[in-house]
Amino acid sequence: MSLHNDLLLRVLRGEKVERPPIWLMRQAGRILPEYRAVRERLSGFIELVQSPDLVAEVTLQPVDALDVDAAILFSDILVVPEAMGLPYEMVEARGPWFPKTIETNPYQLARDIYGIGFKSADKIALNLGLARDSEARLRAGISHVLYEATEDGHCFLPQEELIERATIALEVTSELFIPLIASMTEVKELYKVEVPTTNQAIYVAPLFLAERAAAMRL
Repeated sequence: MSLHNDLLLRVLRGEKVERPPIWLMRQAGRILPEYRAVRERLSGFIELVQSPDLVAEVTLQPVDALDVDAAILFSDILVVPEAMGLPYEMVEARGPWFPKTIETNPYQLARDIYGIGFKSADKIALNLGLARDSEARLRAGISHVLYEATEDGHCFLPQEELIERATIALEVTSELFIPLIASMTEVKELYKVEVPTTNQAIYVAPLFLAERAAAMRL
């Protein structure tokens, strides 16, 4: 089979080529009137990503219009959670919305959707009737307090200070946090490190692993 443009394929085979190949991600389609025309005749984004013929059409639009050397197949990372049993709705000018997640654990929203932080998710959870001392709320609250501390330049908080801040932020009794911190440490959501000046330092996992990796490079 003869290809009109095999520049990218020759690069992938390790061959010398006359110039680097150029391709664009699917977002480039948004600048094209023909892409917007396709979107206007559909019910929404989900219909587009679930229609193979339309996916092929909008994938090739920037290739034809801009004469680039290849295209990335039009899709979205949201098809992955949907395939795993987590349906979503695409809300215009807002982004993806996961109704199932809201019902089971509203705090997952803060992780899934950019712009929805702990406080917004907490308001939703409390309005849905989730107890103030529920484990899901306390876990999310501990992580929120630790991440909030990074705004003051802290990678960790002493356990006593963490509990004090979390107690104020979540308006619950401090006794709830000791066993939960231990549980989160066991599953490596948190890391507990003995530090001479602060006794026990509590990290969220990503910050601890990043700091450890940086230290190993020194």
